[in-house]
Amino acid sequence: MSQEIGAIHYRMFQKVRALNDFAERLANISEEKHLVPGTLRKVLDEYPMPCGLLENHIVDGNIHASLERLIATAEEKLAFACTALSAHLENMLPDVEALGASYVKNTNLPEGASVRSVFETLDGFWVDGMPCDHKLTIDSEDDDQLVFSFDASIHPAEHYSDLRAAWSCGFVTKLGYHFDRVAESTFKISRA
Repeated sequence: MSQEIGAIHYRMFQKVRALNDFAERLANISEEKHLVPGTLRKVLDEYPMPCGLLENHIVDGNIHASLERLIATAEEKLAFACTALSAHLENMLPDVEALGASYVKNTNLPEGASVRSVFETLDGFWVDGMPCDHKLTIDSEDDDQLVFSFDASIHPAEHYSDLRAAWSCGFVTKLGYHFDRVAESTFKISRA
């Protein structure tokens, strides 16, 4: 595997792990608020986090299919957590926004980073299929703002766009930028 192709695969694996982590944290919030008892246990038991190295999770000669399987499992895990919590969505959104803000400590963006850098960092937490699927698009971009869209139909999780918007708003706002929802699955990041 070439270094360039390998880097894409490792990035996708990190995105899968981030999506798994988000599903687990949603389940944790549910447990802490006593919304849907037992959700966390079921999420952890049925959809374990892929641990270790990417190489432990791929089939030689079929890297793309192996990654697609990991993506599908992470999406199913998130869908399960979201479905269990769907009746409590409004109650959950402030916690999800705070959760997004808490992830800023895991980044190393310099103060005054470009809007593009903020977008690329944010994108590292979400899976929108494989890059070759083109399910995430940048609609417009200049030095002060970037508008992007994703294909929400590929995500089986109930209220996926709402949860992603809340998390992303918390994350981007904590970095000192504005985050706006332009349409169901179209968002804008801009300088404050």
